[in-house]
Amino acid sequence: MASTQHKAGTETPVGGAEPALHPPSKAAIGADWHECVVRAKSARELGRKTREGKPITFRLTRNLNFGRRSKDSGRGPVPDRTPLYEAQHSPRYERQRLIGEYEDAYQCRLVVLIDALFPDSVNLFEETLYDADPSQDLHVMLSTPGGDGETAIRLIRQAQAHCKELTVVVPNQAKSAGTLFVLGADHIILGPTSDLGPIDPQFRLPDGSLAAGKAIIAAVEDAEQRVTRNPDTFPLHASLLSDISALMVQQARDALARTNDQLTEALGCVSGRNKANIRKLASSLGDSLIGKAQSHATTVSAQDAAQFGLPVKAMASSDRQWQEIWRLWTKYVAMGAVQAYEGRTASVVLTPEDYRELAGG
Repeated sequence: MASTQHKAGTETPVGGAEPALHPPSKAAIGADWHECVVRAKSARELGRKTREGKPITFRLTRNLNFGRRSKDSGRGPVPDRTPLYEAQHSPRYERQRLIGEYEDAYQCRLVVLIDALFPDSVNLFEETLYDADPSQDLHVMLSTPGGDGETAIRLIRQAQAHCKELTVVVPNQAKSAGTLFVLGADHIILGPTSDLGPIDPQFRLPDGSLAAGKAIIAAVEDAEQRVTRNPDTFPLHASLLSDISALMVQQARDALARTNDQLTEALGCVSGRNKANIRKLASSLGDSLIGKAQSHATTVSAQDAAQFGLPVKAMASSDRQWQEIWRLWTKYVAMGAVQAYEGRTASVVLTPEDYRELAGG
């Protein structure tokens, strides 16, 4: 008898006979998947859907949310984690529960990216996406002060390669390289607290803080002029600019020279945009985000972004989706997260205290 292969490796006979249901084994699914729920309510419904050519899918439930059933049915589920371990990591499980609820409500995969965008971001971001379904929409909750524009382009391409359509959600700010990332999205969700900004590459100083490329160049040029007028001030300015090297200044100039090209490349990451659309958007955005912007802190609101022609969905604080976004976002705010790459099945989150411990302080 002919058979039809369904997701999760289940074979169902096609024909008049009622099909037998054989959920995939633990070994086939993976050790950390322990429950398989079939969306079809019965074998009869499964057979009907098969004959009508409708897709049958298995819903696999992570053990993040469920325990295994005790042999003694009266005892209920047995936790997969010990009580102390569960208690120590309960904030993470709560965030992942909210992520899962959002995914179920909006039929997407949701990952959180909170960090300055530099090359290390690529590996950490991939960890949240490695098992993503490319036929499913991806939502990225993004919060970043900026970073390296080239890395932002890599992250955009990375995200687009893992999904059907990319939506970027900005609960707080996505500056500089973060704005580049946003430009590569099919959809952009912005709310009352959202803030984009000029495309101005940033550099890490020896103390770990960030400095904008335009600010580095401006500081050096101002010092040169002051020393030219008054050579005796050279020691003072040399001391003030001790964290900035000639190499950094040249790198800042090179990076700024690339910003127009990066803007165009980011816009081109959306498959639905043709060359004419890209040129029009690049022209609209270039002056405001690159040419005229004098400060890295310049704000770009949801209304501003929409006027540029970007695919913005502006949400009010009363919108249910925004409230769900905000509830999740405040979990990271409350813990002081300075770095987070998190999804339903992956989690790398660091606070300032974690950084001090890593540094041995």
